[in-house]
Amino acid sequence: QGRQMYPDNPGLISAHYYLFHMLQKPEKCSELLALVQHIENDIVLMMKARTAMWNSKWSESEQYCREAIAYNPESSMAWEHLGMLLTHKGEHKEAKSAASFALELNSRSVPSLRNLAKIATAEGDSAAASQFSQRAETAVPYLKPLSEIRKANQMYSVGKVDQAMKILIPLATAPSGVIQKTAVHSLLMVLPGMEKPKEALSLLQQLESSGFHPDLLIGVKAFLLAEDGEFEAANQILAEGEAKYADSVDFRVLQIRTLGKQNQKDKVE
Repeated sequence: QGRQMYPDNPGLISAHYYLFHMLQKPEKCSELLALVQHIENDIVLMMKARTAMWNSKWSESEQYCREAIAYNPESSMAWEHLGMLLTHKGEHKEAKSAASFALELNSRSVPSLRNLAKIATAEGDSAAASQFSQRAETAVPYLKPLSEIRKANQMYSVGKVDQAMKILIPLATAPSGVIQKTAVHSLLMVLPGMEKPKEALSLLQQLESSGFHPDLLIGVKAFLLAEDGEFEAANQILAEGEAKYADSVDFRVLQIRTLGKQNQKDKVE
């Protein structure tokens, strides 16, 4: 929305670039970078550095980092990025210096803390590696629970449903904004795999009050009711979902699975 109003604003373009960078969409990043190629500042130079690194152009990325530092010596992003590139080259002394300076500029620089942990491990200093790793985990409060959610998703993907549930339930039922929302989504994906519909429906009632992901929630509810043999109630829930969430892929997937439970092949197709 911001870029529709201010299509040439470099700050908004760079914010959009980093969003696509986190989503790992290099082609989108390249399109955005092309819009600001002509601008010379540390923000654009770091966009160029990241793009070069993405394409395994390590020397080019390092050069852009150094240019960004020359433009703005207090760019913590440039220093942390330079530190990672130097670690990649095996130049640990310079890498430690760059990462340490990045931490002086931004004490919560997780990439720098992880980089220093990596260097310490390579140098056989397990105590320092552990210290830096622990600091990285606590530097940004939401990183550790998000890591736990990813761990739970991995467990579920290999059939370890009970272990995934053990991690997700406390996170999904504790009010904590984005963490709870993410955990609720993961837990809703896990519930149909419990093979204990009554227990799963009981948990589902606890999640309804959060107000998160109503399309997925109603689909899961219908599936669990069908799994428990409550076909009439399941179909009633599906009809409600159809009226509200016909465009939701999450709802449609659960609708297909619920109808499949009832062998309604025509509707499934």
